[in-house]
Amino acid sequence: MLDKVWLDNRSMEVKMISPEVRDKFKNLLTAGVNAALANGVPVTAIGLIEDNKPVGALAGLVEEGDIFSVMSLYVAPEYRRRGGGTLLIETLAMILEDLDFPPAVLSYIEGEGESDTIGPFMDALGIPEDRGGEELYYGRLSAYRDYGFGNSVVPGVEVKKTSKLKSDEMNMLKQLIRMNATGVRGGSLTSLKPDKDLSSVITDLGIIEGFMIAGHTKKHPEDLTIHLSGELSEEYLTAFMEELIGNLASESEADFGIRIPVPDDRYAYFFENIDGVRDIQHAYLL
Repeated sequence: MLDKVWLDNRSMEVKMISPEVRDKFKNLLTAGVNAALANGVPVTAIGLIEDNKPVGALAGLVEEGDIFSVMSLYVAPEYRRRGGGTLLIETLAMILEDLDFPPAVLSYIEGEGESDTIGPFMDALGIPEDRGGEELYYGRLSAYRDYGFGNSVVPGVEVKKTSKLKSDEMNMLKQLIRMNATGVRGGSLTSLKPDKDLSSVITDLGIIEGFMIAGHTKKHPEDLTIHLSGELSEEYLTAFMEELIGNLASESEADFGIRIPVPDDRYAYFFENIDGVRDIQHAYLL
């Protein structure tokens, strides 16, 4: 196991974060990583040290057996631009190879704390952005209204609010949701508090063909988050957006953000045509 890496003969080094020294790195790791470590989750964590002082850390774990997800990457501001972040990334690559772990993916969301600095940093290292992963589309309600959503109905498509579903239809919806786990890291349906009057389904001859679950998450209560069932046609997707934006416009004049996570880029053609809506989820393959 790799124990230490020196950088250009300077005093900066990287070591595995063992349970004995975990508290010293607590403020350099996210709350989620600290909780996972405390609960015995098999997190791989490495720390950046200068003159015996913890100044940075990187942590992650294997998810779904085929990807090492970087959960946390941080270097204290006063120690940046000195190669510490690069050293953490290079050390992680050596560890993954040594342990025969799968490739690592570092994901971040624009505008989330200090995450906006990650993109330029990874670009400077020459690490390309992975465009095959999940997408998280974000735009204000006004962007969808300006585009024209909420003013018409898609002919021949029946959209029904989940608050109006009968018990057998609700059971059918629950089964469909179980079959359509999003797989979006940090964006599972279980984190969402649904609004039944904003959520809806599309039915055909009594069979639910697709769903749109809308609600709020604890992390982003100010935004509306939407989860869509997989493989929706453009016709069905348009019908859902017409229904949703129409309902929102009739409720309030307030403007707010709308988040729509999808597990791949199959909806790119749809959302990227709307001015003011963009993918804010980025991932780099290490």
